[in-house]
Amino acid sequence: MTHRREKQLLIAVLLIAALLRLWALGAGDPVNDEALIAFRAVGMLDFDEAPTQPTPLEWFDPARPFWTRLSFHDHPPLVFLTQHIFMRVFGERVWAFRLPSALLGIASVYVLYLVGRRLYGKRAGLAAATVFGFTLNSVYISRVGMQEAYVIFFVLLTLYAFLCALERRRWFLWVGVALGLGLLAKYTAAVIVPALLLYALLFRRDIFRMRQFWIGAGIALLLFLPVIFYNVQMYRAVGHFDFQFSFIFGQQPKEWLSAPGKEIGTLGERLRVFFPRLIATHSWVFLFLSAASVVGFFAALARNARVVLRRHALLLFAGGFVVLLLLAIGPSFRFLAMLTPFFALAAGVCIAKALEGRWKNARAAAFGGLLLFEAFYAANNQWRASPIGPELWFSSRVRQESADLGFNGLGAYFQREFSGRLPALTFNVRYQFLETLRQRAIDEGIAQRAELYPALVVFDGEFSRAERIARLWALDRLLIYHAWPVIDSGSYAAAISQHGADYYRQLGFKNFYIISKGDALPAQILQPLLQEAELVRIPNGKGETAFRVYHI
Repeated sequence: MTHRREKQLLIAVLLIAALLRLWALGAGDPVNDEALIAFRAVGMLDFDEAPTQPTPLEWFDPARPFWTRLSFHDHPPLVFLTQHIFMRVFGERVWAFRLPSALLGIASVYVLYLVGRRLYGKRAGLAAATVFGFTLNSVYISRVGMQEAYVIFFVLLTLYAFLCALERRRWFLWVGVALGLGLLAKYTAAVIVPALLLYALLFRRDIFRMRQFWIGAGIALLLFLPVIFYNVQMYRAVGHFDFQFSFIFGQQPKEWLSAPGKEIGTLGERLRVFFPRLIATHSWVFLFLSAASVVGFFAALARNARVVLRRHALLLFAGGFVVLLLLAIGPSFRFLAMLTPFFALAAGVCIAKALEGRWKNARAAAFGGLLLFEAFYAANNQWRASPIGPELWFSSRVRQESADLGFNGLGAYFQREFSGRLPALTFNVRYQFLETLRQRAIDEGIAQRAELYPALVVFDGEFSRAERIARLWALDRLLIYHAWPVIDSGSYAAAISQHGADYYRQLGFKNFYIISKGDALPAQILQPLLQEAELVRIPNGKGETAFRVYHI
């Protein structure tokens, strides 16, 4: 393969990978942790209305210590800060807080190409980048605003910098930068550390005598220092570390009555669901290529175990420690995405080997067809609200990780209704930091000469956990960051029963928005308001009525 041909193919792969990740990026509701992250990223506010998992902002209000600004109670700050910057530039839009993940996903395809090229040659690097760029789980994790896209990028960047440092020791400084930023994105980025140290211990012990190696380690530590200081101060203040480190060290803080995401079952249960979830989150093409690479590895191992183990040691160590991490934290769909680049790299080696010798053009055409189908598979599952075709062969359960339940449509409706308007009436809030946000929203509206609008939003119905998370972004964000009065029907009914049916009108509210789920009518106490209501139906991705909004 000529250099020009390699460059052309790489550009084509990156363009398709970019299209898969950027097209309709705002489609699908934030129904998992991405809403919890983005909600707090709007104002860099470590608060998401979780009664069983309060944060230091609530503990110390109103005298907030300065160290609480250095990190968040459950994650390091880099992802929040990145999303905050993007939303400051592009507005509080779903695609805006997902855009960094998409861009890092595209960059990860390129970095994996560099890793594969340096380890196994340009053909293997290009094949690995193609598999990784087109495969569903890689595309999915790049289209949601969670930390794993960041972790994958910085892990691959750390690995590439390490490979470069094996030849030019000054690259250890960049190893430290990449690793430090990865740890600031999420603690799981540390998974690459034991893999690199084990490789150095077995094959390059001279590294430990290099000054640049220790400077790189110091850079990583320096970048991570704010989180260390945050945890030291939290321990001094309340006797335990942050949410993640307290779990790692076996602490059981009395402040946190629940631990979402930590209900992972026994080791046996995690082992039992590992492969079913791996199958559920990848296409049959990817699984076939991954299985072929495993078979090829063992065949080569039987011929010359010593040479094969040394050649693939870094890939084995990195992938092996990721597997151990997944067994420790649970193989959820998004965590399994951390394993995808290493399977893709193994598949790239397998494809490169298969393209040698006779019939290589026919084999290249066959692999090309499979990879184009892989791109279609990813698009079918990420661009469409309802993927066509049967599960596994054409569709995957990964689509439910950003299902279109209608919350994005609901949020867009209120964005139109409240555009250019300022709440004429607001509710009192419990904490001083929320009062500061409320006053800031009012002051900004006054400065922009927004129209005073006396509106009350009341939502009715039972919400699942995913729906409550999506509601946090679509509705609660209006209350917390923009001072719009938003309450549930239970709170409305309690106030009416105590103060009378005209209570809210007497307060001065003149515009009422009643939200009900699906085709169900609102609660009985709300129905007198509906006599003169204007009805708007908000559809979900399947075209069904997700919400009814009655505007009185």
